[in-house]
Amino acid sequence: MSVPRVISQMVSPTLLLFAKSIIFLFFVQCVLLGPAYAATLFCFVLNAIFEQGHAILGQVFRGPKLEVPRRTVLLNGCTQSAALHVARALHAAGYRIVACDFPENWLNPTRFSIAVDEYHTVPKPEHDGVQEYVRTLCDIVRKEKVDIFLPVSTAEGAVFDSLAKAQLERQGCQCFMPSAEHVRRLSNKVTFFEHAIKCGFDIPLHIKIPCISELIHLYETGALNKNGPFVLTSLRCNHKYTQDGVLMPRTIEEFLANIGEYDGYTCSLLLQQYIKGRRLTTSTTILDSQVVAHAACYCEPPYEYDHLQTTNTLTWIQTFVKMYPVKLTGNFIFNFVVSAKKQKLYPESCLAGVGVAIMSFQSEKYLGISMLTDVPNKVPLHPKNPRPLFWLYEEFWKIGTTLPSVGSHLGCLWKTLFGHEAVFSVRDPMPFIALNHLHLPFLVFVSLFQRKYWSNINFRAGKLRS
Repeated sequence: MSVPRVISQMVSPTLLLFAKSIIFLFFVQCVLLGPAYAATLFCFVLNAIFEQGHAILGQVFRGPKLEVPRRTVLLNGCTQSAALHVARALHAAGYRIVACDFPENWLNPTRFSIAVDEYHTVPKPEHDGVQEYVRTLCDIVRKEKVDIFLPVSTAEGAVFDSLAKAQLERQGCQCFMPSAEHVRRLSNKVTFFEHAIKCGFDIPLHIKIPCISELIHLYETGALNKNGPFVLTSLRCNHKYTQDGVLMPRTIEEFLANIGEYDGYTCSLLLQQYIKGRRLTTSTTILDSQVVAHAACYCEPPYEYDHLQTTNTLTWIQTFVKMYPVKLTGNFIFNFVVSAKKQKLYPESCLAGVGVAIMSFQSEKYLGISMLTDVPNKVPLHPKNPRPLFWLYEEFWKIGTTLPSVGSHLGCLWKTLFGHEAVFSVRDPMPFIALNHLHLPFLVFVSLFQRKYWSNINFRAGKLRS
């Protein structure tokens, strides 16, 4: 009896048909999209050759080198491309880099970079407790003789990192972030909007919601229809609606039909007016309430991650920081929207952390120095003619998961030929390999094993998106 016949008898007909369908679709995709994949990869190789040649010429004709003391910096959030970018910038500036992350992220790209000297694992504060997390950070600081702790964590992690600030500073480690109180105040949209009003800025209309039942009352009074549309977000920085929000239905009938989606959200919520327009995000480095580095980019397709040449966001942030009750130090992410009607800038949120916009600093040799030292600059450091950012495997993902179209494929080719790959570097290739061939495949395998649902891959954050 032949082997295929034995296999067909062992496997159920439904499973066999499913396997045949997958194989058929795979070959169809190879025939239809193979040329697009090959062309994208070819453009990427040409781009890498050009970038390496540009780097060599930069070394030949570089200006005077700025010397900084050899100090040790501790980074976290290593799954994010921004953490790798910061590690490379600080390494180029002469710092010694120590990185740390959670056990499930043991294959993160940052740990494989030549910029990282030592790597440690820290417990998850949500599972193992905040005290255990803080104690582990203190042990790392003591063992590695860390001078500066620079968090590159998410919105949830920023709160836990700020709780460690007092103990780390007692050990002589400078924490490049605000205190826990001000991390909470800035991430809380109500207090953030209150301070923006004191600075004289216009803000979106917002309504604090103590519970879901209050939404029904607002529908009945017509308040939502009069000033809408609205987005439902949460005041808690670790809530899943903090970033994107949920667009509220126009009518009470639609809301009641889907009210089950809001069950369990008993914490304080916020209804925020949805303003149509282009959304921007920044990565701003502040030292003693002085902006020392600032970059802004779009955060929505089709111009996602493209650098934004504007001074409006910088002026807004400088005024906001100058009038803040205490001096701020650290990295901050400010999110804005430019209204489509009036072309007016409105704030949406603020978080402590390093944003993806910092990757617009693609060839700034002073970025690492400006982030942590008081370099006398009259004007904050900003990117100079950056190329569009892209993640190569994200472009492959877009080609493979969207309907084939000439426009989308040409867009991918244009990005890979003239843009800047966010992770890849000829002099430091291992993070690129680790992200796409180790870390993300491992997360996919674990999610399949644990039967967790995910709908997309976030290459920027190195996570699966549910």
